[in-house]
Amino acid sequence: MQKVYLSRNPTAEKILDFVHSYDGDHICFDHFAFRTFGVDGYGIDSLAEFFTDFGYESREELRFPAKKLRALWFSPPNNDGYTRAGIYGPLPRIFISELLVDELSAPSQ
Repeated sequence: MQKVYLSRNPTAEKILDFVHSYDGDHICFDHFAFRTFGVDGYGIDSLAEFFTDFGYESREELRFPAKKLRALWFSPPNNDGYTRAGIYGPLPRIFISELLVDELSAPSQ
C-alpha cells in the first residue's frame, strides 16, 4: 500500500526518504485514514470488517456536519510494541470516513 501511495505522491516519498535517512527503517505510524463514499457498498462498512477481522475495535463515531462527513475510528490490537520486519512500536489507529452523499446537493450527487 505504501509503495503505491509513494509512487503517486513524489513529495511524500521525498519526505519519507528524509526520515529514513535519519532513523533507518524504524518508523512508527500513528494512524492511517481512509476516505469512502457513503453509498451502498462503498462506505465505512466496505473497509471496517477488514480491520476488525485483524483485532481492531470500533470506537466512537465522529460527525462533521459542515463537511457532510461521518467517521469511525478503530483502536488496534495490543502488540506490546512488538518489532518484526516492517513493524516498529504499536500498531496504528485507523480512521475511516465517508462522504454523506445523500446530504449533498443534487448536482453534487
